[in-house]
Amino acid sequence: MAYPTTFPGPPLLGRSALPSIFVSPLIERSALLPMFSQAVAKGILPRLGAGLAWPNTPLFPDLGFSKKDQRGYSCHRPQRAGGAAMMTPERLIPVLDIRRGEVVHARAGERQFYRPLRSLLIGQTLKQTAVNLLQTAGSTRLYVADLDALLGEAPGDAVTELLHELRECEILLDRGRQLSQELPSNVRPVLPLEAAWSAEEHALWLRRWQARRPLFSLDLRQAQLAEGYQRWDVPGPEAVLALVDQVRAIGYQALVVIDVARVGTESGVEEISALVRSIRLRWPDMEIVAGGGVRNPQDAQELIAAGADAVLVATALHRGRWKSFDAASKRF
Repeated sequence: MAYPTTFPGPPLLGRSALPSIFVSPLIERSALLPMFSQAVAKGILPRLGAGLAWPNTPLFPDLGFSKKDQRGYSCHRPQRAGGAAMMTPERLIPVLDIRRGEVVHARAGERQFYRPLRSLLIGQTLKQTAVNLLQTAGSTRLYVADLDALLGEAPGDAVTELLHELRECEILLDRGRQLSQELPSNVRPVLPLEAAWSAEEHALWLRRWQARRPLFSLDLRQAQLAEGYQRWDVPGPEAVLALVDQVRAIGYQALVVIDVARVGTESGVEEISALVRSIRLRWPDMEIVAGGGVRNPQDAQELIAAGADAVLVATALHRGRWKSFDAASKRF
């Protein structure tokens, strides 16, 4: 699927016109910054591109996120430094897929085949696993998919307990059709295309949850609209941008853009990046959370450069593609 690509996408420039997107905060906060910049410009130090990290760099530079409250960060797009969109830890949102109280490996959207996940980040409790993911990502935001609810069963009690245990964390919760008004105040509902609500029903849900800043999940499979699009006034599964226009028209201010067929496959983000770029061009003020196929920090940076405000990641975290960035998450 080809999407319009007239949005140019910003160059990878760091703070103070440094060519690297990875700058040690110690250098950045000290008098060494001008010397460091000159050394890079003269070729004494290497130019670092996406995918290369400065040795022992503990954190991506924070470029303009402003705290909205003690739970998380503003839903508005971060400011760009020098015109560049940059990957920072707070733009990374770890994902927990939970089935019958266990974290499972979501892969290619085949939910009936998801199996318990085994990794060094899996703790003895769901809360410990969530904390491990948050600390590894350096994030204060979490995406939780309640697979019991998504498969038509009763919402998982273990998930409900987790929501109450992580009140300091902003949680994006996908329970499909089975949302409850009893959710903690730190939870933002995700209302998915695959729930097969009509535009009118989404408008009703949107009004009900408006204070919580709900997100519409633009569910895709191989770059085409997933099941549920038939309830909307679009000609077919290829009419992705037409559906986004209708989603925005009924009042949504935030989107999850995810290719379910790529989830857990680490197959790359080229197509989803092109779509994010097109959505950003059409709707500059839309909050966009993107995911599906992310392999490493370079893929996350590609999505941010395309216009995403945040990136969903799970498999790559469990496989050690990110270093431990616990500075932003020590409250948990």
